[in-house]
Amino acid sequence: GLVSGGGGGAPAEPVDPKALPKDTSPAAVAAAAASLIQPPSVDKKSIVFTQGKAGEEEVTFHNGNRGQIQVSAWVEGRPKGFTVEPAVTLVNAMSDLKLKIRYDPATATLAAVRFRIEIEPFGTSYVLPVTIGRENSKRKR
Repeated sequence: GLVSGGGGGAPAEPVDPKALPKDTSPAAVAAAAASLIQPPSVDKKSIVFTQGKAGEEEVTFHNGNRGQIQVSAWVEGRPKGFTVEPAVTLVNAMSDLKLKIRYDPATATLAAVRFRIEIEPFGTSYVLPVTIGRENSKRKR
């Protein structure tokens, strides 16, 4: 068995030789590995809030891996007026996590920030630009 990392002993039931893959070429093995690991993903590329209006946006993170991972999320520089929940959490295999970013215009001083999501143990990061725009409504006369 393996010294570390799980693995365990031999299977309890004998393995049917017909169930084993016939093609063990490097390309076939790589394709099989790729089908086991799907990259994590987020459902948004950017976030926009309206200037002067408190708001909350939700970003869905998908863990496409076959194991649990840790996700950390924050606004870079941790400026006033922006909060993120949850800041750090574990995400199970093949599961989604809803991250909430809130904007409070009463305390915010920046008009553009970056929302960062970091994945461990992979060291992967997603960075979404956050902009505070003017309201696009037409003026009433």
